[in-house]
Amino acid sequence: DSIIDGDGVEHRVDTIIFGTGFQVTDPPISHRVTGPDGVTLAERWNGSPRAHLGLAVSGFPNFFLLLGPNTGLGHNSVLLMIEAQVNYVMQALRHLRSNGRAALDPDPGAQARFIEEIDRGTAGSVWTAGGCVSWYLDSTGRNSTLWPGSVRAYQRRLARFDPTDYRLTVPTAEPEPVAA
Repeated sequence: DSIIDGDGVEHRVDTIIFGTGFQVTDPPISHRVTGPDGVTLAERWNGSPRAHLGLAVSGFPNFFLLLGPNTGLGHNSVLLMIEAQVNYVMQALRHLRSNGRAALDPDPGAQARFIEEIDRGTAGSVWTAGGCVSWYLDSTGRNSTLWPGSVRAYQRRLARFDPTDYRLTVPTAEPEPVAA
């Protein structure tokens, strides 16, 4: 609910947007984003970025990534992926509001199943077999960058928000209004 500037002054905010640069498999911001359990995103990933549907990380409620793990493309415009993600996130937020929930957090099992599907999709590909060394592979040798299917397949996958893939949290108190 806040950021602390270089002078140590805390500023309450509604939204924090980070630009991470081109360190795809070890984005610098992953060392600064901390979940409610005190674990950083980098610690959770342990060298191999993983996110449910490439946009939400288990253990980081209401944290969404655009072009997160396994949503990069080598064959089409990533704008199509981003559009699908923004639409999905908007559906998730509408679901939270309409159901009186405070937060959603990807179920670890749902995230693990998605990652297994990704890994099956990249197995034996030029990116993971045959000794190709590229920025698509993380420090564990896993392709944590590219989406293994078509853009249309990803769009279909994100066409409808599925609340059963998430743990939903009931609000504990009324949030304080944030000054504009």
